[in-house]
Amino acid sequence: MEKLAAMWSWLGGIPIWFLYLAGIVDVKGGMGILLPSLTKIQPCLVPIAALGYVLLQFPQ
Repeated sequence: MEKLAAMWSWLGGIPIWFLYLAGIVDVKGGMGILLPSLTKIQPCLVPIAALGYVLLQFPQ
């Protein structure tokens, strides 16, 4: 992990736990988009999940 962090200088002093948290949030966002449409359980929530995912990525 340290070698990977050294490749990206913009990471600076970001703690490792924050990077893991960001990865978990990204995976959960993808699941929120895919699973409702695949399982046909509340598929009307897919556009809302997609909008939330876009807003999460927007400030970066």
